[in-house]
Amino acid sequence: MELKSLVLYSGQRSQIKKTDSLFSPIEKFLNGSSNRYYSSPCNGSAISTAAIAANTLYAMPFIAEKEISINSIAMKVTTLGGASNIRFGIYSSLNLYPNSLIVDSGSIPGTTIGIKSTVVNLTLPQGIYWLVCVCSATAPVVSGFTAAGLNSIMGLDNTLAALGLGYGVAFTFAALPASFPAGASIRTAIPFPLIAVHIQ
Repeated sequence: MELKSLVLYSGQRSQIKKTDSLFSPIEKFLNGSSNRYYSSPCNGSAISTAAIAANTLYAMPFIAEKEISINSIAMKVTTLGGASNIRFGIYSSLNLYPNSLIVDSGSIPGTTIGIKSTVVNLTLPQGIYWLVCVCSATAPVVSGFTAAGLNSIMGLDNTLAALGLGYGVAFTFAALPASFPAGASIRTAIPFPLIAVHIQ
């Protein structure tokens, strides 16, 4: 994902290169402190909860503004879901749609409250990715976003009435598929699960 733009300065034009800083929060982080979780683009001031549906594969966008190294991926259960299990992972992106599986957390019990994480050791090149999750029957309530807090990178519908904030598609709980299922619908309203990566 290379940004090219022309700007004027002292009457001379110059080109912004992909290595130039745009001073976004994650850009500042990547040049400084570490040991933080990052998730979908968000300008909200607080985290909410998400009563996600069982056997639905959710996908939320994640933007790596430069190459990053990840050592874990996580979700947080806030209300128990009986004998439920959860899986989460990362997909690559093709034409703003989840594409190929990069990592699968494996099946994790959703029967205790708290952070559920799995260790991964991978490097993601600069680009757009998709953080995904799916739960089995009696899905737990997890940490989530409010619709008003998310930044849409998927545009609006043709009535200019609904922001595209993520995807959802029916998927019976199992290992995440190598290719994201076709035909997912664009989600414009809650729930929006918070899936996060821990950057080294």
